[in-house]
Order: sequence, then structure tokens, then C-alpha cells
Amino acid sequence: MPKRLLLAAALVAGTPLGAQGRDVGPVIAEIEEDLDAIRGIIADMDEAPESALPFRADKEDFRDDLNRQLDRVLGLVLGDLYPESRAALFALDEEAEAVRARIAELRIERITAPRSEDAVGVWDRTLGRPAPGSIEAIDEEIATREAQLKELETRRVALLDRFAGELRTVYGVEITREEAEAALYQVNGSTIVESAVVFEVIARIEERLREIRAATDEEAVLRRYYAVAAVTRLLVVRLYERHLRDYEEEWLPKLAEIEARNDRLMADTEAALSTAEAGRREAYQGNLEVQRQVDEVIDAYRAMLDGREGLTRDGLEVARKDADVALNTLRTLEAAVSLQSQMLWSSEEFESLMEIAPPELLPLGDDEMFQRFLDVSRELATS
Repeated sequence: MPKRLLLAAALVAGTPLGAQGRDVGPVIAEIEEDLDAIRGIIADMDEAPESALPFRADKEDFRDDLNRQLDRVLGLVLGDLYPESRAALFALDEEAEAVRARIAELRIERITAPRSEDAVGVWDRTLGRPAPGSIEAIDEEIATREAQLKELETRRVALLDRFAGELRTVYGVEITREEAEAALYQVNGSTIVESAVVFEVIARIEERLREIRAATDEEAVLRRYYAVAAVTRLLVVRLYERHLRDYEEEWLPKLAEIEARNDRLMADTEAALSTAEAGRREAYQGNLEVQRQVDEVIDAYRAMLDGREGLTRDGLEVARKDADVALNTLRTLEAAVSLQSQMLWSSEEFESLMEIAPPELLPLGDDEMFQRFLDVSRELATS
């Protein structure tokens, strides 16, 4: 197993606009379709009280309505590439694990299995096949299962290459197979990929709007497209809010639970080791070493998640300032007599979000440590 890079945070940097890729026309059309609803929600939110009154919605109710609208558009922007690829990768891993477990069982059965010549029946001899349960029959199944493992690994590599290839061709995101594997395994990989995808799509929308502005001075058309540009700022805020919620309410608390359970196990093992007979001490010591490795991996995982949570907070703060301008733009467009070029998101503002530096890649060159990291990832994935 080659060295793994367990944090593909570089995904958020350097997305090229010139990459052959996705047509943002359907996304723009979807936003346009929702514009009137979004404008209506914003108008109602402006008029609503801060706290709930009897039989009247408050601002939070309308924020929830707005978030539902934004989530629907985000679903179109993000697509199913990441969740489907991740589910397929985990399914292949589970299948391979079941095959390896079966091979282990067969090797144990082989210890006491008879030779085929001592157990073969007339029908088996006629068909030229070994007796069921014989050493020869077991060896045949082991060979079949090992071939199955190779085929699963081939499918696994193809899946990683497809995932990386689609990110490259559709979204202009360049990653290696190892980085694709890391992004699919680590629990916050979705946030890294989603950020890269959303920023690329928004950049393409900005480019399209500039082309439209250069092609026409029809204010009704421009007004509609400036509104689309404003809604994209709200999409960024919503994306960061969803990511921050995952860090705060899902992954970090779940990791703390795993750590607490492992701490209790280490304490029990140390207590047992201190009173164990000489013949059992080695087994306890080996278990303790594994538990300490898990503890190291948990610390590394927490550092990774803490780093990304901090970056998400930074991104949310910048995005919220942009969203304030976006909301003001949406309100202004209702009564605007003339349109100004400043309504478009400037390249400097876009870069201020894109340049929120990702943390360094976390190298795990030890296969055993990688396996521990993968175990933690799988457990966190069940949260």
C-alpha cells in the first residue's frame, strides 16, 4: 500500500477558469426560477419581527425558508459526484473485507481438511473435481477469492480515477489519485470538494455575467442577471453555514466520543497489565500499543478538523460581509433606475475568499497508522 495523504485540502486552491468543464446555464436558469421566491422571502424577512408573535412568523422562520431555497440550488450545483463516489468506495472496501475474512476462514479449515483422494465421491471423480471440503477444493476457492480481491482493487482504482477525472474535466480541479482517495475517506472531505465545486461554478457564473454585460445594455436583462449574481453570494454563506454545523455538531463531538471510549479502554488495559501474569503481559502490552496508536490518530484527526473548522469560520465571516452587499443589491434592484458595474462581485473580493489558506497536507507513510486513520474515518462516517 503506497503512502497516503490524508488531507486533500489543496482542492480549494487554484481552480482554473479556463478548464473545459461545466455549463453553468442550468444553474443560472435554476437561480432565475427561484428569484421571485427569494426576493419575496427577503422582503417578508425585512418586515418580520425579531422574535415570534402569536400567529405571525418571525425573521428566523423566513431565514429557514430562504435556506431551503438555497439548499435546493446548492443541490443542483453540487450534484451527486462526491456522495456517490464515497458510497461506492466504502462498498468496495466492505466487499473486499468480507472476501479477506472468507480467505482467513478457508486457511483455518484447510488445517484439518482431508486430501481429495481420501474423500472424493463417485460423482466428483466422474466430473474431475475435488471433494467438497478437501484441501484441493479449499485451495481452489482461495485462488478464486484472491482473484476476486484483485478484481475489486482494479474497480477501486478505476473509481478513484473517475472521481479525480470528473473533478478535473468538469470543475477544473487537479488532484492525484492519492488525494482523491484521501478526500473520499476523510470525514470532512465533502466540505473540501464542495467548496472547490461551488467556487468554480460561481466563478463561471461571474464570467458569464460579464459577457452578458458586454453584449447588452438592456437594463431589464441586466437587472435579472445582477440578481443572479447576488444570490450566488447567499449560496456561499449557506455552504459555509452547513459545513460549520457539521464540524460543530457532528464530527468534533463524535470524535470526542471515540476518544473517550479509547481512553477508558487504555485505562482498563493498563490496569490489567499491572496485575497480569507473565504469560499474559505480552498480549496486554500489544493491545496497549494499538490503543496508543489510535490515540495518536485521534489527536491528528482533531488537529485536521480544528484547522478546517477555523478556515470555515474565516470563510463564513468574509462570505457574510459579501452577503450583506448581496442582500442590499437585491433590494436596490427593485427600485434601481440605472445599473452600475460595481454590482458585480469584483475579482479582489473573489480572491479574498479563494486565498483563505488551506492547512498543510498530513502525510501518513505508515500502512498501520493509515489503517487506524481509516478506522476512525469509518466510525465518524456513521455519525
